[in-house]
Amino acid sequence: MSIMLLKNIDHWVGLCNGTRLVIIKSEKHVIEPKEYDREKFWTENIYSKDDLTLSNYRIPFKFQYKQFFIIIFYAMTINKN
Repeated sequence: MSIMLLKNIDHWVGLCNGTRLVIIKSEKHVIEPKEYDREKFWTENIYSKDDLTLSNYRIPFKFQYKQFFIIIFYAMTINKN
C-alpha cells in the first residue's frame, strides 16, 4: 500500500511532509514502510504512533490519542528526469 507522510518526522533523513512510502509490514501501533529515494535504493524505517494531547483551561480533563501522520496514496507520480 502506498502512503504519504503528513508531518515532518526527520528533516535530515528526508522524512518530510509529502514523502512517498510503501508499507511492507503493519501492526497495531507500528508500521514498517520503505522509501524509494532518488538513488533508486529502498531504505527501511519503522514508525510508531505519535501521542497527541489536547487540553483547554475551561475543561478539567485532557484528551489524548495516538495517530499515524500518513494518508493513503491511490496513485503515485513518476518523475522522469
